[in-house]
Amino acid sequence: MDNLIFKHMVIVKAKLGQSFLMEIQKFRDQSEGYLARMWQRLAINSKSVHGELTCYHNAIQALQKPESEWQKVDSIMEFSEWLYHKQFPLEDVAFHLKWAIDILLRMQPVRRDREPAGVGAADAGDADEQASSLGALEGPGGAGPPSLQELQSVRQLETLARAYTLLALVVTPCYAGHQDYCLMAYTFLHRIWQFQSPAPGRCLEDLPSSLEEWASYACPEELISVFKQDQSDFTINSSTIQKPTYSLYYLDRLVEALQEMFLHELAVPVLQLGALIAASVVESESLAGLYHLRLALACSDLRLREAATYHEEVVGQAYICDLEQASCRKEIALKKEKNKEPLLEESLPALNELPASALQAEMKPLIAKDKILKVNEETGRGLDGTSFPLLWTLKAEVLLKMELYQPARLLLSEAYLAFQELGDPLAQSRCLHLLAQLANKEKKHGQARRMVEKAQRLGGSEEFWYQSTLTLADSLLSAEGERRETLVCKLFQKLIDTFNVLKKERPNRMPMLEFMTTDLEARCVSLQIKAVEGQLDRDPQENLFLTLEVDRRLLEVEEKFASIGHKEKCVDIQLERARVKRLSAQSEKFEEQRTACYLEAYDLAQRAVAGAADLFLSVQSLLSLHDLQNVSSPVMRKLRYLKLSLVEGCLDTLQLTWEDARRRQLEQSSTDKLLSDFLQSPSDYTAVGLKWFSLKHSLVHMVLAQLGSLQSLSVDSEEPHPWFLGLAGKTLHLLAENWDLLLPACYWEESLWGGAELSSLRGLEINQEDPEHEGPYGELPSFRATPEERRKGWDQRIRRPPPSPRPPGPQSPPESEVPPRRRVVLAQQYLAQASEVLLQCLHGALGSNLLDIAAAASLEMVECMGILEPATACQFLALSQSCSASERMRNVLFAATANTSSSQLAALLQLQDRLRRQERTSTNLCASVEQRLAATSKAWQNLRVTEEHFNLLNDIPPTVRVIFLHHSRDGTCLYGASYDKTKSVPAAKGRIVQTGGSCKVARVAVSPADLSHLLASVQQFREQAQAEAYSEDMALSTGLEESEGMHPMGEDRALLRFEVVLKSMEQYLQPLFPLLSCPPEPRAPIPVVVSDSGKTKGKDKERKASLSQVQPEVADDVILIADRHLLELPLEGLSVFDDGLVSSLSREFSLQMLCNRLRREEPAEGNMKKESRGKDHKKRGATRKARKGSMPRIVPSHCVLVDSDNFKFLLNQGPVVVDPYEEAQGPGDELQLSLEEPVETAILLSLVGVRSIVVSQWATVLQDNAMRARVLWENESSHVWKDRPAALRPQLQGSERLPITLNMVLYGLPHQAIM
Repeated sequence: MDNLIFKHMVIVKAKLGQSFLMEIQKFRDQSEGYLARMWQRLAINSKSVHGELTCYHNAIQALQKPESEWQKVDSIMEFSEWLYHKQFPLEDVAFHLKWAIDILLRMQPVRRDREPAGVGAADAGDADEQASSLGALEGPGGAGPPSLQELQSVRQLETLARAYTLLALVVTPCYAGHQDYCLMAYTFLHRIWQFQSPAPGRCLEDLPSSLEEWASYACPEELISVFKQDQSDFTINSSTIQKPTYSLYYLDRLVEALQEMFLHELAVPVLQLGALIAASVVESESLAGLYHLRLALACSDLRLREAATYHEEVVGQAYICDLEQASCRKEIALKKEKNKEPLLEESLPALNELPASALQAEMKPLIAKDKILKVNEETGRGLDGTSFPLLWTLKAEVLLKMELYQPARLLLSEAYLAFQELGDPLAQSRCLHLLAQLANKEKKHGQARRMVEKAQRLGGSEEFWYQSTLTLADSLLSAEGERRETLVCKLFQKLIDTFNVLKKERPNRMPMLEFMTTDLEARCVSLQIKAVEGQLDRDPQENLFLTLEVDRRLLEVEEKFASIGHKEKCVDIQLERARVKRLSAQSEKFEEQRTACYLEAYDLAQRAVAGAADLFLSVQSLLSLHDLQNVSSPVMRKLRYLKLSLVEGCLDTLQLTWEDARRRQLEQSSTDKLLSDFLQSPSDYTAVGLKWFSLKHSLVHMVLAQLGSLQSLSVDSEEPHPWFLGLAGKTLHLLAENWDLLLPACYWEESLWGGAELSSLRGLEINQEDPEHEGPYGELPSFRATPEERRKGWDQRIRRPPPSPRPPGPQSPPESEVPPRRRVVLAQQYLAQASEVLLQCLHGALGSNLLDIAAAASLEMVECMGILEPATACQFLALSQSCSASERMRNVLFAATANTSSSQLAALLQLQDRLRRQERTSTNLCASVEQRLAATSKAWQNLRVTEEHFNLLNDIPPTVRVIFLHHSRDGTCLYGASYDKTKSVPAAKGRIVQTGGSCKVARVAVSPADLSHLLASVQQFREQAQAEAYSEDMALSTGLEESEGMHPMGEDRALLRFEVVLKSMEQYLQPLFPLLSCPPEPRAPIPVVVSDSGKTKGKDKERKASLSQVQPEVADDVILIADRHLLELPLEGLSVFDDGLVSSLSREFSLQMLCNRLRREEPAEGNMKKESRGKDHKKRGATRKARKGSMPRIVPSHCVLVDSDNFKFLLNQGPVVVDPYEEAQGPGDELQLSLEEPVETAILLSLVGVRSIVVSQWATVLQDNAMRARVLWENESSHVWKDRPAALRPQLQGSERLPITLNMVLYGLPHQAIM
């Protein structure tokens, strides 16, 4: 009783800062363990640093007996943590940790009577590998530490792992021993697994031997039951893991450190150990579920889909249970009751929580220790009720990374309410920050900003301020505003200044603070680069100055990252610098400086790839062969991306270089070539010129070497990536062009009038009845072979060295060395290989929905075919345009559904887009989301492009001529194609005559600057028309008198501006006029049914009447399928369509969308597919009761029948929609004003199933709308939708009709008959 009184007296004096030396003498007769614990308690309650230091020193010195070694180790490690947080030198911290490690290693090894069978043989290699590293930490004096095989005590191994983890955390990442400490901690934890056996002499059955087995491993339940009852020193139990939550905390920190070092493979066994400790020692199913979630995320990062699915199924859908909530509420109530009484003691430092504090007035990071879960003290198992909010928060963090928003929101909401009851502001700020991240993911940026600001008012550690500022920056950058980048840069700079001050106050946090400040500086520079890219149209000298300044700052950031040991960040900075160098080249006036910038950009990109390769090889050297099989690690994927990006850039450079050299060689005569080769000398070049000359001649070899090296970066079980195959196909195509100088010319410089038989298109059709025919060009080996055979054949092809693929130039071999015929043969071989590889690329890209890659590969196939195979080239051009259009339409759809709370469809679309951007399309979550979208969303179905696209031209009606217009990716080429299907028309005596049918392609060179200027002039005309229409409508609304002869557009200058636009458009598209004006072939006359005013007198009389009046069909229904830029232009105003051969002209986004509109017919309405169906529908329509006095309705055979019951008319500020689809809706709200542009509006309506859309391209006054409505409704009496804009032309004369008639354009099907 006296000791208890003195104990409380000493603690009270320590809290008050008074001397307690006299009172402490009363405990000198107690055991050294009791005395040491007393000194530790006094250290916690001391008010001065000197007092704490003295108490910790006395606690350690009190423990001198061998039986007190475990307590001494704990005291030393606790003292090391205190030294670190009190900003003592890191050398002192590391010294005490190594002292504790030395004590642990010199403990007498605990041995079993017999070592488990098979352990020594199975793990001798791993043990020997780490023995040297273990011996390097030998303590001062005495014999060396025991070998790894001699360490069998689980308690000893776990404590060593904890000590090495703590040692790794306190040293800087640039320190050479940081990685070694992490690996040592992993080795000791892995050693624990090797000795988990249910009985002496038996080894744990089915212990995983590879990473795939570790990922899906599940410890047997009966073995866990044995661990719970066993108290030996050789199994995981409560006696060997005495502080399980403390051990799990450092285990989690080790996992984070391993993942930061890109050792994701090593994190899996550690997480499995955490799950075992949670299940067998803590006996908490909910805590074990946390580790299964982390395992699911780790397996997903390694692309181990089956293992990730298993761990998700183990957790289930219940992330929080009623028992946890009840226990939490109970403990909160008890704590509130207990807080009413005076407290005499505080908890242990390992389990302590920061006291509740008021809101932080100043924005200064606090010194906050991480919280650690507590075990229920009453039962000794399970978690304490007050620890459940922290557990929910930890689960929510993982669920956010897994993109599972709804359960994360539920957990964070419950945790936040509990932390409010507990009075923990720092935990509240953490929850608010995670909720803000969730809001950003759901596109609720305003809500995210408010949450972050509230969280920052509560305060937090340096890491909290860094992460919360990044979250706030994301919300600000996603909002509207021109100065948002500037605002974010100021926000970053403010935090940088704060951290710079903290570097002096908290020297032990210097490495972390230095990384954060450097990363923030890099982000500021990246925002400046975006600003420069968005203002390239200003003064080139100003742009050049800005890019040089940005490059200087990036160089400084790169040096800082290298100095603090973050080489992976240097790779990203080098890529940014390469981008800046390319921007500088665009602003350079002189060729020499421009070339120098491109060379520097290439060197930086190559350095980035080399840095990533070194990092990958260093990671590989630390892993076993079993860990590298069938695993796609993040560092591997990053290296593959960098290599593919480098190859793509080199191919663009190579293409431009060879085209220029080929052009010069074709312009020179043989004598000039010989003279040029003889006179040219390397000494004639400058330093930059010589470097550029060398690069041009070695570029193709570098490309082939990089493509060959990419084979080692692919998992054995997966096929080559479509992007890789696309670049390989482009490389082979360039080699083919290099060997045959006339190849590009002969492919595109033939006359546009050369047609092709449409029978050649049948080779591209997919035979649905042939199960072995997998797609287009199914007879090629690439489509007949199995995936393994295709991979093997491609591997042999890419590794085969090319026969001297030297570009044309002075160093090229003379033609006598390579005969022309041999050059042609080599070119044909390369071309055949390129076509085969590109088809493999299309097969994979369309199967994986990688539409951007499929579009590029299809366009490359167009280049391979040219006008020599116009039917095939037309198919691939249409496919490329459909893929590009689907990409564009998908972006518009995502922008329209940005508000995820508006509908479930919006939430699913945004989640799929996020998973796609994170390259997590192989996860179960993404597969589930896409399945739900495919089942519920018509818009999502319309975006899908498959190999069935090669059959779509068969669905085009015979009366329709389709024209394709599509730009290349860089905008330097414009492709065109005209497709006219063969028509079967009746002739005399019941015969069927085949007429028409042609397919033509063309490619012309265009200037991206001319297109940009043309689009700018169109935009300027729209803005001026908007202003004039607004002012005139406002004048009418105020009651002003309208003049009788007022022109709808107001002033004549509007007509002049529009004529300028038309003239520029004519000049831009003039080279393709021969293709656009391609006249139809002569056709046989088609009989037309003519109604008789009298009563019909039988079928024979009607047949005679119809045959007596025939009209020669010479006009076409033209559908223009153009890319995004051309759809902004008034294409209907081209003079080539005014020759009388075009009966109707409509627009379309892609062939895929056109056929989607055609296929929206009901079974009874499919007259486009089967003639019998059309007849049935006409009969059904004929049964409708006609209006009194109305004329008999004769519907042309080529019209699309529309049920008037489902007919819709929508007028909204300009878009006029005629649509039978019930789900059609107008443009969005104020937050989506960009979607109200004419093209975007037509895209959205098309995606939801609208078949025909009439939309205004620019604003018009009310008079124009009234005129159009009057004419449209007058034409509606005929119930046939045909060239309605043409109906306006008689109303006005001359050029006055242009702005009015060309304003309204038609998207979709050109003819509709309303039944």
